[in-house]
Amino acid sequence: MNRFYRWAVRRGHVVSNPVPQVSRRPAGFGAGRAGARTLDEQRPATYSHDVVRERVQWLPPESYRRWRDVGVRGFTADGLPRAGFRGRWAGRNSGFCDLMVRTGLRLSEQAALTVFDVPLGRGEGGYQRFWLSEAVAKGRSARWVYVPASIALDLAAYVEWDRAEVVEQARAAGRYAAWRRLRGWSRIRIVRWRGAPARRRG
Repeated sequence: MNRFYRWAVRRGHVVSNPVPQVSRRPAGFGAGRAGARTLDEQRPATYSHDVVRERVQWLPPESYRRWRDVGVRGFTADGLPRAGFRGRWAGRNSGFCDLMVRTGLRLSEQAALTVFDVPLGRGEGGYQRFWLSEAVAKGRSARWVYVPASIALDLAAYVEWDRAEVVEQARAAGRYAAWRRLRGWSRIRIVRWRGAPARRRG
């Protein structure tokens, strides 16, 4: 994350690095060119002097939203669309990031989800939940996952617009031809996970 913000500062996308910085210790006498190169460099202030493993493990919400908007959605630091942004499907990517940050899902778990697994649209209350099966959960730790209503609405918007456009393009290109033998939902059966409602499984 620190490297990302240092790059963003150099390119002028953000004014400053939100990760606190400290100057490196000056190299000792006789360190040569290798030591001279580190005199003006900085490192995150949260790095330990003695424990190499310690790293920044969190971002304030405001810093996360800035990272998402600039790095994923293609906006400038002022909140305006960036003309040179070359990313694709920013709605999908930002929704993926928001779902992971707000639910605590692991990358491997979330990458295995389909539109049939996650709640879409507005439900009752501030959260909606879905069952993460042991076949997907890391360590087979099946559990309920609670999704904020705002994230569920964003996912619904992605399915209605961005995903629908991608599916239509794939159909026009004939990419679904190999799946015709599945005959729609004929091979999807209903199973019931222990302690959870019935789920679909191919």
